[in-house]
Formats: sequence, structure tokens, C-alpha cells
Amino acid sequence: SDLGLLHLVKEEYAAAAHQLQLAVDLDARAVVPIPEHVRAQTLTNLAQARSGQGELDEAERLYILAQASFEAEHPEGSPQIAIVLNSRANIARRRDQPEQALQLQKQALEMHRKSFAGDHVMVLVPSINLTRQYVDLGRPQEALPYAVAADAMARRLYPGAHNYRIQAVTALADTQRALGLLHEANDALREAEIMLSQADTPPRLVEYVETVRSDLCAVAPTLEGCESP
Repeated sequence: SDLGLLHLVKEEYAAAAHQLQLAVDLDARAVVPIPEHVRAQTLTNLAQARSGQGELDEAERLYILAQASFEAEHPEGSPQIAIVLNSRANIARRRDQPEQALQLQKQALEMHRKSFAGDHVMVLVPSINLTRQYVDLGRPQEALPYAVAADAMARRLYPGAHNYRIQAVTALADTQRALGLLHEANDALREAEIMLSQADTPPRLVEYVETVRSDLCAVAPTLEGCESP
């Protein structure tokens, strides 16, 4: 199991899946019962490896088994269950099941809120994800409360330029754009763009900011920041 996890961290999904499947098979034959949380974590890791291989149906099956094991030990909920729900939401998005993804993401957020009191990155990130899903589904009015809350939380957690804060303010800008609040969206997006130059930002986040800028300028080309080069 540990060897499989090392391969998983290195994104060597085939090798990870091989070792983790061996661990699952050993668990099944164990004379002494394996603790549920250990079994569940191994299943979660194997599901992630299968997902990395593109085997989404098998990954979903394994995540469901892992969730049931975690719930057997913690029927009141736990961070591990929230993480599994979030992973299942990602699988649903990749399978082009947006409504299922949305419901799983909402469950994950509520579980994170139970597990982490007050401001916490494990509440912030699923709030941003849920905001983006609502916007992608053309439901910005439902996205707005999550967007506003995530932006406020990100400001409290990260007073300076930080990737999570950039994500949060960009999600807010995109929500405002979808609602027709174009000047507010531009103000928020300008803030994100300034922080981009101050943070070590991964390419995926830069692309997200640029995409929101492009979408905003398509409907409001005279806004500051939309000038033609």
C-alpha cells in the first residue's frame, strides 16, 4: 500500500494501481481483520490510480466502496468522507454528468463544514469548486452566495497574493459577469490579474483568469483591461 502511494504521488498510475490492487487483495485474505479506515484509505488510493488511468467507472465503484467503509467507522461524518465525495464529483464532471457532480460537490462542502470550524482551506476550495460548477451550468444566481463567501474567506485566510485567493476572486468575477454585473466583474478580475504578477501561479490558474477575461471582454469590450493590444 505504501509503495503504491509513492507511485501515486509521482503520478505513475499503472504502477500505483498494480501495488494497491495487491494490497486490496491481501486485505481480503487477512486472518486478522483490517481496520475499516485502513481498508478505506487503500481503496481511495486505488480509485485515484484508476482515475489517473482513465478508468472512470472502476474509479467510481472503488470510491463508493471506500465511502461506505469510512461511513461504517464515522456515521456522523469525517474529512475523509468529504474528500471521497469531492473525488466522486470530479469523476462525475469527467463523465459529463454535471448535475450529479453538483450534488456530490454540495455534499462534500457540507461535510467539510462539519469537519472544519471557521475559516479553513478545506472549506474554501470546495466552495470555489461549487461556484464554478453553478456558473458552468448557467445558474449564476445560485453561485453568487458561494462566490461571495469564498472571496471573503480567502481574503481572511490569505491577506496577500495567494493562488487560492486568486481562484476565489476570479470565480466571483465570473459569477458577476454571468449576472450582468460587468463593472463589478471587471474590478474583481483586475484584482486577480494584479495578484498573478505577485504569486507563483500554476499555468492552469493563469488559463482560468485569462478565460474569464476573454469571456468578460466578449460582452463588454470597452472595459478597462479589454483594450486591443
